[in-house]
Amino acid sequence: MVLSPGEYNASYFDGASQRLAHNAGYASYERRYRFDGLNSTGELWQDVARDWAARFNLSGKRVLELGCAKGFVVEDLRTLGVGAYGCDISSYAISCATEAVRPYLLQGDAREVLQRFPADEFDRIISRGFLECVDPSALPALIVEMNRVAHRQIHFIHTEINPEFYVQQSVDVWANYAWEQGTVIIAIEGAVERVI
Repeated sequence: MVLSPGEYNASYFDGASQRLAHNAGYASYERRYRFDGLNSTGELWQDVARDWAARFNLSGKRVLELGCAKGFVVEDLRTLGVGAYGCDISSYAISCATEAVRPYLLQGDAREVLQRFPADEFDRIISRGFLECVDPSALPALIVEMNRVAHRQIHFIHTEINPEFYVQQSVDVWANYAWEQGTVIIAIEGAVERVI
């Protein structure tokens, strides 16, 4: 079972402050301050943005993050010189983004949002915890659009996640979809990586 689009609401992102409709989301989706090693900024999403920018050579590139939620990583990538944009199905999450990043965020179903762009509009599409939220029957059409719109793709996936609410598959299963050559699939648990 995958959550319906309407379930990515205040309860999903901020369940501790709203009536919790289900236990598939977050108690609070916010900036997470913590120190993680010598090169840490002290904030999780800034660390993610710095890691992605360096690891995937994103400086000066046009990047679309699918499942961007409140736009934290998009905002932080932009401060690093990345032409980052985000897309999320949740109007609630987009409404919580800061004024500075909101012009770079698109609200809607990823398949429909991607259709607005010409071929090769982005250098990279990147996602973290997004593919597990896509109904498997919709994934082939989504992959066609991702392949069309971006030169390369990088997807971080949870392989050990609650199958009651998310699609739980191994990296090998994810890698067997019709990705464009050069797509990178990385398991968040165990950091298993496959390059297609």
